[in-house]
Amino acid sequence: MTERRETTLGNVLTLQRGFDITKREQRPGRVPVVSSSGVSSYHDEPRVEAPGVVVGRKGSLGTVFFLEEPFWPHDTTLWVKDFKGNDPYLCYLLLRTLPLAELDAGSSNPTLNRTHAHTLGVLLPHGSWRPRNGRRRSTRRGRGGSFSRRWRSGAGSARAAPPRPAGVEPE
Repeated sequence: MTERRETTLGNVLTLQRGFDITKREQRPGRVPVVSSSGVSSYHDEPRVEAPGVVVGRKGSLGTVFFLEEPFWPHDTTLWVKDFKGNDPYLCYLLLRTLPLAELDAGSSNPTLNRTHAHTLGVLLPHGSWRPRNGRRRSTRRGRGGSFSRRWRSGAGSARAAPPRPAGVEPE
């Protein structure tokens, strides 16, 4: 049996609220603006460098997105501001497994509060969550070169886990 260690999500990563931008303020560009339901538009200026993980905060709670290009996390999302030295792709996979939608703190509109998410207990396998040899293990390349894909988190998801990228070995 694999030993696990107990901690909180806030000890693994730090979530931050996204940045407001209206369609009117956006300028034509190639930088994805990621809302709680995915890439909603494009802009000419990123707010966050890649790799990145974005979580739906308003409306579509708990949707999790992994990006390998600079992006703009909309204010309807939370984004991982600090991976605390952990591999971004493994943090993405961890977030997909958590019941984030159950942390709804909204009265009329579903809302995910990052403070509540940070206190969520998680079980991690013993071993390193750090990139090997100082390099990220999370590099994924598709036909277009850059990778952005949406996966739903939470229990009961019917989606299969994404394939493990090259260089990511189980601990």
